[in-house]
Amino acid sequence: MSWSQDLAIDSTVSQENRFESVSGDFSVVRFDNAPLPATTVKNVYDAIAHAVQNAEIIISELFGSITIREDTEIEAADVSQLRLVSSTSRGATVESNSVVFSKFVDGADGCFGIIAADFVDADELYPYLPAERVRRDAITIVMIQALPSGSTKPSSNEEKMVVGTRWTCMKLTHSGLEIPKDCLAELQESSMAWGDTMKKCIMQYLAKQNAGDDKQLTTK
Repeated sequence: MSWSQDLAIDSTVSQENRFESVSGDFSVVRFDNAPLPATTVKNVYDAIAHAVQNAEIIISELFGSITIREDTEIEAADVSQLRLVSSTSRGATVESNSVVFSKFVDGADGCFGIIAADFVDADELYPYLPAERVRRDAITIVMIQALPSGSTKPSSNEEKMVVGTRWTCMKLTHSGLEIPKDCLAELQESSMAWGDTMKKCIMQYLAKQNAGDDKQLTTK
């Protein structure tokens, strides 16, 4: 997370590194920071929760792939499991298994939301199938906070600006499967596009929400 050090919190920044390990694993490390105009921390937090809850639908519609979600029932409201099995257009099957933790705080010291996802290394109920599928692991942290416009120090007397920050590390584990180069390239590109796809869905959700709020104001 050193990329965020000495960074103006209201700046728009995106940085990505890609690399392949000696063992053949393909990894991407990405950092994004951007102000989010005309919204609130709670609205953005709810939009992210909506995207996570509908992840399989989003992937299927935008990538044209068949995606199945198989989750374990977790009673805690701030913890959920996200296990996805996707078939790409070139016939490869990818599986991922993550636990998502979320927290929204609106207190005297400020308003912020945190969503963190970490991959499951071993699952007795849904074990990985390396002989049939490519495994995709990801660690993601998203922080949404409200700060005064043009300042990095909170103050209740100033107009607030919402800022979103995301750290992501994704790895496609090297597989013993015989995967053609064009299919492997598709796997890598679609995996990198996953975060941007979710971001697009979140922004569309916020736009619809803002449009609904404007419509309510005009009818009053």
